[in-house]
Amino acid sequence: MGAVKRAGPPGAGSCRPEGAKQELIARLHTAKHDQRMNQAELANAAEVSKATVSQVLSGKAVPNADTLNSLAEALQVTGKDLRELHRLRVGADPRERRLDGYSHAALRAARSHPYSGVLPGTTPPLATTDVEDIDIQL
Repeated sequence: MGAVKRAGPPGAGSCRPEGAKQELIARLHTAKHDQRMNQAELANAAEVSKATVSQVLSGKAVPNADTLNSLAEALQVTGKDLRELHRLRVGADPRERRLDGYSHAALRAARSHPYSGVLPGTTPPLATTDVEDIDIQL
């Protein structure tokens, strides 16, 4: 298993998108170097184009989850290191952070809703009761 080493002190640069992107690139470069692969070999092993590998490693593109999984598999990155690469990927792509933030907000709203299992913007189910339990005075 190729461990992905940090390119600096713990947490360095992972707060902002550019820092997360640089950290992701550095870790992929380190893993590629550890496996003694060049970009063409990595592209072939990951079954992605050489252009994709070049764009990711140069910072021109942030890989999607599937591409990152393919690259990680080719570089023999697994477990905690793979999860960290995905965390950095999400931090490097503002679109992912926005979606992730929306998902967390929706989940928090659903958990705090008085009716369990009701998502925001939906109508809760009608309460049911037995007719025999209702005392109607005429």
